Amino acid sequence: LTVAHANPSTLNLPAANFTHAPANLEADGHLPVKEISSVKIFNGHDAPGLHRRPQKLYVRFSHRDEVKGKSMPLGALLESSWTNLPLLANEKGLSSLLKCEIRRERFLLPGDKSAKTLYTANIDLRTERNGEIWGDIFDRKGRKTGALIKLDMSDNEWVDASFDNQVDIPDKKDWYFTLLIKSLDQLSTIFFPGGIELLKKPTEAANPNLKTVKLLGELIEYPTTDELFKAHWMVRYGQGFFNRLLRFSDSNNPIGNRVKARNELRTKDLGKYVVEPIEGRWVAPLSDDSMHRVFFSSNGMSHIKKFKEVDENGNMYIADLSYLGTLKYRKNYENLACKVFFNADANITMIIDHDGSEYRPGDRLWEWAKQKARTNMFIINAMNHLCVAHLRWANIPGMALRKFLEPTHPFRVVMMSHFFRTHLTSFQTKHFLIAERGPLHRSLPFEYKKGYESIFEKVLGDFRFIEYTKELENAGLKDDEYHIGATDALALRAVMMNYVSNLIDEMYPTKEALQEDAAMRKTYYYLSEKLKGVPTEYNMQNVKTVWGEIIFRVTGGHTNMGNVAIYALEPFMLNFRMNKWDKGKVLGNRETLAIVTVVGGLTQPNEYPTIQDDWRHVLHEPTSPSYETLKTELRSVAEEIDARNKVRRFVNVDYHPDYVMISTFS
Repeated sequence: LTVAHANPSTLNLPAANFTHAPANLEADGHLPVKEISSVKIFNGHDAPGLHRRPQKLYVRFSHRDEVKGKSMPLGALLESSWTNLPLLANEKGLSSLLKCEIRRERFLLPGDKSAKTLYTANIDLRTERNGEIWGDIFDRKGRKTGALIKLDMSDNEWVDASFDNQVDIPDKKDWYFTLLIKSLDQLSTIFFPGGIELLKKPTEAANPNLKTVKLLGELIEYPTTDELFKAHWMVRYGQGFFNRLLRFSDSNNPIGNRVKARNELRTKDLGKYVVEPIEGRWVAPLSDDSMHRVFFSSNGMSHIKKFKEVDENGNMYIADLSYLGTLKYRKNYENLACKVFFNADANITMIIDHDGSEYRPGDRLWEWAKQKARTNMFIINAMNHLCVAHLRWANIPGMALRKFLEPTHPFRVVMMSHFFRTHLTSFQTKHFLIAERGPLHRSLPFEYKKGYESIFEKVLGDFRFIEYTKELENAGLKDDEYHIGATDALALRAVMMNYVSNLIDEMYPTKEALQEDAAMRKTYYYLSEKLKGVPTEYNMQNVKTVWGEIIFRVTGGHTNMGNVAIYALEPFMLNFRMNKWDKGKVLGNRETLAIVTVVGGLTQPNEYPTIQDDWRHVLHEPTSPSYETLKTELRSVAEEIDARNKVRRFVNVDYHPDYVMISTFS
């Protein structure tokens, strides 16, 4: 359940399921919420047994003998970094204690029912100071052990539509998604790369006849092998067999109890694979204010266009999400097409539905319309991430390098790190993301023909090489004060463009030297053939511009598109399967949660190589002056972004060098 902050002196935990707005609902329909974000035990040596099988230890939280939730396993550090147990306080009534039981799962009988309680602590929620609550730990005889438990609390805020129907909806098992979640342990070993130590220099000879896979005619083409990594058998054969074996189900499992779902996301199979957002926790992710964050500094950035002047409704920006309305939907699913409008301060003002209905803040269907807009945006972003970031910006240049440049060629050597695991990732998409009856197709509301497949045809067919500066200009966002792309992204892009320019000058002291490199010429012509919009003339400036843009897109551009943690951690953020008869209800969906968590967790692992890491050991020349200049300029960009984050509405680190991925490795 969830608790707190309206009146800290009189906290009272209500029952887990309620069907009406609590008494402390604020006038604007929002409810302040306290959430247990993490748990840690101190002086554990004073409580014998805590260091035996610590991976089986966890904390269970109860109120008046009713279990409300639990933490993730404590592990060797006796700490559960992610708990996500919301606590909702009634402003009237007496305060009562939250019981914390330190329990250990049994070896042969896993699960909470058979677990053994080792120690307990009773926490008074009124004692919170600076986001922390401390309590003494007692043994089973009620004796104080000397060990302490600390709960870290975080503030949140819920909108009324997200807790107005807090009821448990019976689970209709879809065995495909159940088994998919159960396979996460195996999948994580396949997808999670590791650190900078995995980067290697190329060894494979140039091969103009590189063997490839072609899908959807020839819209999709990628190599059958990665230069450094071999595809796991489960990727090659298992997932495809899995897709064919299990029936395609339209079984829809909505989530009504957000309180319960929030905690279970972290403590069951799903949540342990998704890290917290790299930019930090989102407060009130379903709020109107959060819509600004979604569309101006998160995955919705590419959809925003700016009018030349404020329109008659006071709008200055639009996110036109109409395209999904042209697709064929499966039976009973809501058409997701809509348009989202923002005023001159980039605050959301209105959503126009596919049927022309208009919704504004405060309207009865407003929260439902916002969920539809977020869901639409996420689907298109996911397809752009796959089709544009991976299959175009990364996959094709990576193929060009392997086809025409020998492994000793300095340009291929230095570019290798920025295409690390690119082709392994491309290969992994076939059965997982592209195939009919695959996980992504199953979770979405579209038919495959004239639906899901059509998205690939449009996104890949419409792709054109374009410089990011021109892209912003076309959207009217050049020098925009709110759009992160016009500030952080441009700052990082300038550095990456300069890096590539310096590298080429370093390798080719004269224009003639570049012209004489026949292999480099073939590489460039391949790009101009496969990436529509690449200038056809092979010259110094075009080579610098094209490769500079590519490197920006596979680093900062890809990191921004792949930062989806918040959508996996908040169960009511998205709903791919909005039923027509649920119009007005803000519900989560188990199939949506499963695919977003799986894809999100595998896209953004705990550890990965960043552009701020030191990869000089895999350069063409470890003492490269271009590399040294890059590192100096990246430090400046980091300081620039840090300074902006101190004053702007929302922190964003998608283009911060400390977090930007070195390649499209996952």
